[in-house]
Amino acid sequence: MSQRAGYNELGAGIGPDISTQQDHTIPPPGYDRANQADQESRTVWSYYNVRSQQLHADLISEVNSTAEVLLVFAGLLSAVVSAFISQTYPMLQPDTADTLVSILQELRKPGSVPDKPFVVPIYAVRVNCFLFAGLFISMNVALLSILVKQWTRAYLRRLSGVSSPHLRARIYHFYYYGAKRWFFSESVELLTVLMYCALFISIIGIIDLLLATAPPVGYVSLSLFIPGLLYFLMTNLIPLFSLDAPFRSPISDYLLRVSQSVQLLSKNRRWKDEDIEMTTKELGDQVESTQGADIERKNIVRTQVHLDLEILTHLLGTADKSTERWLLELCLEKLPELVILEHYHPESILRREIILEVYNFLAKKCIDNQGSRKEIKPDRLKRARQLCDFIAWFLSLPRSTATRTRLRQQLSKWYDPMELPNALATDTSSASLSLALTAQARLEHLFDQEYDDETCRVCDKVTQNLLGLQNDVTKSREQGSQVVTSFIIYHSDCLLFHAKMATDPLGTGRTSMCSQSLQYLTDTLSLIPPPTEKNKAEWINLVKKRREMSNPDLQASWFNKLATIIGSAEATSSSYRRTHSPAQMAASTSTAGTSSQGFLQGKSPHPFGQPSAHSNLDALVFG
Repeated sequence: MSQRAGYNELGAGIGPDISTQQDHTIPPPGYDRANQADQESRTVWSYYNVRSQQLHADLISEVNSTAEVLLVFAGLLSAVVSAFISQTYPMLQPDTADTLVSILQELRKPGSVPDKPFVVPIYAVRVNCFLFAGLFISMNVALLSILVKQWTRAYLRRLSGVSSPHLRARIYHFYYYGAKRWFFSESVELLTVLMYCALFISIIGIIDLLLATAPPVGYVSLSLFIPGLLYFLMTNLIPLFSLDAPFRSPISDYLLRVSQSVQLLSKNRRWKDEDIEMTTKELGDQVESTQGADIERKNIVRTQVHLDLEILTHLLGTADKSTERWLLELCLEKLPELVILEHYHPESILRREIILEVYNFLAKKCIDNQGSRKEIKPDRLKRARQLCDFIAWFLSLPRSTATRTRLRQQLSKWYDPMELPNALATDTSSASLSLALTAQARLEHLFDQEYDDETCRVCDKVTQNLLGLQNDVTKSREQGSQVVTSFIIYHSDCLLFHAKMATDPLGTGRTSMCSQSLQYLTDTLSLIPPPTEKNKAEWINLVKKRREMSNPDLQASWFNKLATIIGSAEATSSSYRRTHSPAQMAASTSTAGTSSQGFLQGKSPHPFGQPSAHSNLDALVFG
């Protein structure tokens, strides 16, 4: 069995993949989204706060315990080294006793004592260098450990006094990222490494002293020290090559993080702050006036809306993929609410690779691949609808050409991205069909075109399908309704996307194409079996939803006219009875075929005018 056996696609924990059995994962105890009386406790921000509190508590506890141990150890080592220094430092100066003896001998017998200058033994210089280095390193570690204790107290004070879960989540992540960016935990582990260095330097000085003054004792000490040193090095290096090794220590963790940092630097992944601001009214919160300078920091945090994205991507990357899929769904549901980032800097959302990785993971688990026909698993229909709605929003964000290429690579990396919307389209409900067609439209516009600003071949294909209804009058009402629904979704979403891209969606060419497409829809609705009132209501809802996201020019040139055409279409609740004669059908089909050729060649043989008989339908449809 391979080393990674038991891991799922995103590297989740070891164990059986419960997605093949049950998928009803639940929140942890104390986080009941269904029964909590307080609505604020049901949000992703509240859950992030719960996780952050534990994370910060663990961080502070670890740092404090490490600082306390270092303080005690530094004191003991300094005392031991000082005792040796009291014996070795006099070796650097002439011995006063020897000087007195020489003077007495010279007085008793002049010329008997040779006049030799004092020479410091070389080993004495080495030994004192080692011992003093170890002593001062130990004293520096003690000083920095006191500072660490002060830092942790100040760190905890900054995280108190905020009642809003959303703002508190931002503050947690703001300071968490600050501690991570300035290597707070790593700096404390560096103190541990310095303490080890002080110990080993002092031991080397002591052994050097013994070898110079008492070689047998020095060799015995050296023979006992070397095995301990080798054991220390082995146990600290093994975790670098085997992640399941139990020999974890601050120095091994530090070495592991250094190696990982080198790998990350090679990929040049550095998080950049986005210069985006928001009004403080969106996160109204009371901050205690006794917090002093922390008020300014919290006011700064209020404007950092990119922290919301960092929080959500952090949860997506750290949530367990087997037992916390509910959290993954909650994060994907919350991402479309980042409207400020969506408007001012959508690239900051699109470049987060973890978002599409989680989407692909959840999408694959929704599809039943057992039979010959791929369908949505019954217990995951809600998730499939949410994922289709999410990917439609995600792919509607304005993007650069480089981002477009990267998105295509990411979506096709794990599986066929069309599988989920195609499987959802097999569901009989109209809600599933609408979401599936919307996701299909976004994916086809991404994959079937090389550039976002070229003539839309995808919409041309959908128009061909619409014209095919005129050529094949034998299609059922359901088939015709689905084709019309696709026409509305594909064309409307395409125009909305180009409006976001600021590529002038209502230029001369597109205005002509819009008019021609609307004319084709009018002709088709007069030839196919009349839609039901339910069909018309669904079409009106689709138009109304998209009209609210459009600008006034697009509303006037497309959505208002589209709503007028739909509203004027004849509807029936009974079985369809053909009212056109075969000759009329043939004449209409011939006219539609001629119009189709002109449309695909970029011509507009039938200019579209505002219908006079239904000029007041806009007020009726849009209220």
